[in-house]
Amino acid sequence: MPILALTFWGEDMDHYTLRRVAAEIENVVKKEDNVSITTLIGGYRRQVEIRIDPARLAAFHLDAGTIARMLQGSNRESRSGSYPSPEGEIVLHTKGFLRDAEDVGRVVVGYSKIGLCIWVRWRRSETARRTRPVRFPGAGPAAAEKGIHADKASGSVYPAVTLSIAKRKGTNAISVAEEILRRVEESRGTVIPGNIHVTITRHYGETAKEKSDELLLHMFIAVFSVTVLISLTLGRREAGVVALAIPVTLALTLAVFYLYGYTLNRITLFALIFSIGILVDDAIVVVENVVRHFRLPANKDRPFREVAVEAVDEVGNPTILATSP
Repeated sequence: MPILALTFWGEDMDHYTLRRVAAEIENVVKKEDNVSITTLIGGYRRQVEIRIDPARLAAFHLDAGTIARMLQGSNRESRSGSYPSPEGEIVLHTKGFLRDAEDVGRVVVGYSKIGLCIWVRWRRSETARRTRPVRFPGAGPAAAEKGIHADKASGSVYPAVTLSIAKRKGTNAISVAEEILRRVEESRGTVIPGNIHVTITRHYGETAKEKSDELLLHMFIAVFSVTVLISLTLGRREAGVVALAIPVTLALTLAVFYLYGYTLNRITLFALIFSIGILVDDAIVVVENVVRHFRLPANKDRPFREVAVEAVDEVGNPTILATSP
């Protein structure tokens, strides 16, 4: 699931330019180690257009499938070996990816019977006139994969391209999102022109922080309200026990999460918020029963520890069974 979505838009921009800028930012974002998957949504993709003249292609006994296979075979890179050097291991790569229209134009698609190479942009010999069984207009925008950005303030609609970013498993969404936004901010004026705006359309790191803050707020409200209530009804000592029990229990829970590799996500945060109420109920029931046992006439001369253990043993198991999932 993407943790961050950045929408690139501009009043005087087209889809093709926006996608090229977003692709440059995608390369910048990928430098962050904790980024997993990035996806570009919308805009015109850059492509190379190749047009074939069937009649002239048949004269050289070629077909479109052969040309397609040769182009695909040339647009790849493979490791062919390595050798040691004082600076370290030198890795050798064979061929390489096609970078522009000129690279595609130099791809050999076959050989004629007289031994001359047949190129994508064709020339039979130095003296013969040029023939083009394959026309190669060049690079440009592909078919549209449009995105639209609506400006709520002005009510206008502009072309837009969205870059969605996912994090690696087990990493902190808040810190990853903040690092990505820092890199994007540093790219303004160099990679991102001044007339292109960047709108954050999804920020899971920010919502995760809001949920964690909400968890802490609910815990504080629960501890405060229960402590005041118990201090008014049972006493200050009993209120202190409850005030200490709730934070310690949640701290132990988070410690177990950390040791076992569990992460705080929507489900675990909701479970923790929900469990605060159960935890408060358990603390009230146990402390109230301990106080009741202390006030019994038969227990006045007995040791406090023995009375407390007996009181907890009386309601401990039923309380756990009643509130456990």
